[in-house]
Amino acid sequence: MVFKTIRRAIERLTAEDQPRLEELHAQYNDPVSRLTSWEPMVHGGTNFRSHKLVEVSPHRIEFQATIGACLFAWMFLLVGVGVAIAGVRKLGEPHEVESYMLMVFGLIFAGVGLYLDRRFRRPIVVDMDAMMFWRGRMPQTREEIDRREDAVALEQVHAIQIISEYVRRENSRGMNSFYYSHELNFVLHDGRRIHVVDHGNLRKLREDAHCLAELIGVPVWDAAVY
Repeated sequence: MVFKTIRRAIERLTAEDQPRLEELHAQYNDPVSRLTSWEPMVHGGTNFRSHKLVEVSPHRIEFQATIGACLFAWMFLLVGVGVAIAGVRKLGEPHEVESYMLMVFGLIFAGVGLYLDRRFRRPIVVDMDAMMFWRGRMPQTREEIDRREDAVALEQVHAIQIISEYVRRENSRGMNSFYYSHELNFVLHDGRRIHVVDHGNLRKLREDAHCLAELIGVPVWDAAVY
């Protein structure tokens, strides 16, 4: 019964998307808003605030991992290391297969923790001196910027887009959880998009979007679910 109710709610939201988008197009009165996509670029974001906007210098700001995001990653890492150590200590005992299973599961958990930590800490930079945005390694040439999907010259940015995604997660017990993750993207003059960041705290994401918009000098196109 619960899942049917949720499914009906999702179907109702989907049916309402097109009229709502038409209202947004009319509000923005910009042909680029019709050229660009309003679907999520990255599926399955977090249900908590994973990044915060930090002013590194008067001309450079970065999205940096929050303490919550780091703790989330370290939890996987520490649990994995602990389980792997427990498996090593059981070597030589009867039912030695269990020892290897613990070691394998521990290493998998630790690997997930390392992956999340690296993902959360990946540089996300807006540099007004270089007039560039990039994720990860800083581009060295204009040709590299044009070639990459995670970098753009700020002069190409037309607007900042905020959209929402309804996410369903299934845990190890088969139980489902549902939440909204919200996405911030750069919309370019030709309608293409560059993904910036996504997380579960809409209020903070909106604040960060307006800070970026003021810095770059572009509007915010807010289609997030309230």
